[in-house]
Amino acid sequence: MRREGLGERFHLAKLGAGALQFAVPLAELDEEGRALRVIKPMHLAYDDPLRILDHGNQWLGRLRHLERVGAMPRSMLLAVTEPPANTERFGAFDEVRRDLTNLGAVFAASNDEQALVRFAQAA
Repeated sequence: MRREGLGERFHLAKLGAGALQFAVPLAELDEEGRALRVIKPMHLAYDDPLRILDHGNQWLGRLRHLERVGAMPRSMLLAVTEPPANTERFGAFDEVRRDLTNLGAVFAASNDEQALVRFAQAA
């Protein structure tokens, strides 16, 4: 993203309110410091399907918190590492992806640099 001139727009930031805040590595903020767009790398290719669900549900809870306190970014891209298709692990991943998508998150493969840049460049 630095090569694309986007390093100036996206920074480490905390999302949430009060004592209930968490860090994300790449956030574009407005003039008041509210997150407009967020890119969050997310590993969801654990060997244990339960660990995939647990990690996904942790982030699902965090996004629901952002909704409740009115701090949800306008858009959020989750750059994911996913497990192989046609496995129990993929079933857990697909459940997490559905739930996070229902909260407005969009997904891209963590190694899809073009998708990350397109998201970051979008107005």
